[in-house]
Amino acid sequence: MLLNTVVKTVKRKAHRGSQSVTTDQITTDIIACINEAIRDVAKLVPKRYWYKQATIALTSGSIGTPATYSLASDCQELILAHYTSGSLFKLTKIDSDAEWIESIWDPAGALGNPRYYREIGPNSSTGYKQIELYPIPGSSITLNCEYYKNKPTD
Repeated sequence: MLLNTVVKTVKRKAHRGSQSVTTDQITTDIIACINEAIRDVAKLVPKRYWYKQATIALTSGSIGTPATYSLASDCQELILAHYTSGSLFKLTKIDSDAEWIESIWDPAGALGNPRYYREIGPNSSTGYKQIELYPIPGSSITLNCEYYKNKPTD
């Protein structure tokens, strides 16, 4: 059932407000109640339900140019990033920008197998979350990502 249909039905059955008006306080209150109910139901769903997997095709980069890649459109939180290149590599997340700049990132560093990543915010064209990798990939790699997907909204 669409949100619009729910609002009209509640107004009709409660004999309150015009069904065609969507900017009144009654509509606002109904939508707030519905959103609260959605949040309550989402809390009851096992966290594993929101789990998803995807891959990102990494390309060989160039020294001095940050290796940034967009995550899936429905990615809320990246749980694990890993790939196989002879052996299994699990990327370590760096939460602090200061730590990234002071200890990890080296613009003159050689290309290699990425070991670290940080989240750098949405890209400018699609708004999808992005990650930056270091060392910059020296070859094409398929990065496997496991993440929690966004909860649907109305």
